[in-house]
Amino acid sequence: MKALIVDDEEELCKYLQCELQKEGYKVDYTTSPVGVLEKLREAEKNRKAYELLFLDLGMPQLSGFELLKEIREAHLDLDVIIITAYGDGDKTIESIRPGAIDYLCKPISLEELHTAIFSVQQKRAAEEKKALEYCILVVDDEKELCARRANPDRIREGQRVHSLFCC
Repeated sequence: MKALIVDDEEELCKYLQCELQKEGYKVDYTTSPVGVLEKLREAEKNRKAYELLFLDLGMPQLSGFELLKEIREAHLDLDVIIITAYGDGDKTIESIRPGAIDYLCKPISLEELHTAIFSVQQKRAAEEKKALEYCILVVDDEKELCARRANPDRIREGQRVHSLFCC
């Protein structure tokens, strides 16, 4: 998996980068939120999309809330974990509502980081399993039948290829 860290504290970025690399992630970081949306779009366009984003809420040029909102409006498919110095429960709700999947308070403990990473991995695995379930097809050439998740549909020759490749 590929991760991006956006935090104005470079030492924290390096710490997270090191820990995520131990977990097998390819990790980039930036200390400025400016240009992050373009970086995410460009990576997705080049089929090198980030799957995980660690995002600080309190940055000088652009708040993490604003950036998260822009990311969600752009319909980019990545999981976001908020990292912040705010210990306020209202901030947690405010950040999770627009699409963050977890919230880590600074200083971040290794245990909390690993728990957050595990929850992202579990979510991704469940999504992949669900996608595969929808793609299970049984084709019976004699009866010209295609069963998708035990719901048989009468198909014609031209549809057979379409059904197999459009999952």
